[in-house]
Amino acid sequence: MTDITGFFNARQDGDTHAKSLFTGIGGDPSDTIISDLPTFLEAAGRDYGILRKPALVNDPFGGVDEHGNIVPVTREVEGQYHLTRTNDGRVVSPHTVTGQYEPLTLLDIAAEIQPWCDAGWVTPDAVYSGKNESLEVLCLRMDASGMLPNGEQWDHYIVFRNPHGSGGKAKGTIISYKPVCSNTFGAIGRGIEFSVTHRMSAKMTEEERQAVMAKR
Repeated sequence: MTDITGFFNARQDGDTHAKSLFTGIGGDPSDTIISDLPTFLEAAGRDYGILRKPALVNDPFGGVDEHGNIVPVTREVEGQYHLTRTNDGRVVSPHTVTGQYEPLTLLDIAAEIQPWCDAGWVTPDAVYSGKNESLEVLCLRMDASGMLPNGEQWDHYIVFRNPHGSGGKAKGTIISYKPVCSNTFGAIGRGIEFSVTHRMSAKMTEEERQAVMAKR
């Protein structure tokens, strides 16, 4: 089993204890507070793209050499693709996807929700991946945190889960977290407030697909 390593945003300059609701996940916090989401992803090494690459298979009977002998060749599997990262070439999809699948990156998500950060409503909190890098988790902390009249302290977060090649949608959940409790990870699994699909019609032209991606 591979340990999950995250990157955490400081709550104050020089903060070394900023792991919030992700206690138990290893990783280092930033030295300074990062309010810009793309900058936070760059500092975490998560500012890569996701490419759709044709799946290959070794066909033992697929070729003929210059002497007419049948020889093995590597060929593409029609309509099947792997998803790979642009920074290291790692395959992040647990299985192949079809031509209808459109990769969605953390930078794509950041482009949509950076205005929330600009308005001071949320701040980047944590980012990590699991399931052999096929699932990315991005957490934002909300400015609505505070103490209730009865003395209970609550923190509020938005957690995005972006699967690659499984699940079909990027999903976001709003979580209210009581720091003195130990049931945080149970809370993460409850309730999906919004989702973004990875799938598009295979009948679209490339121009139509780009227009839909921009609208999404």
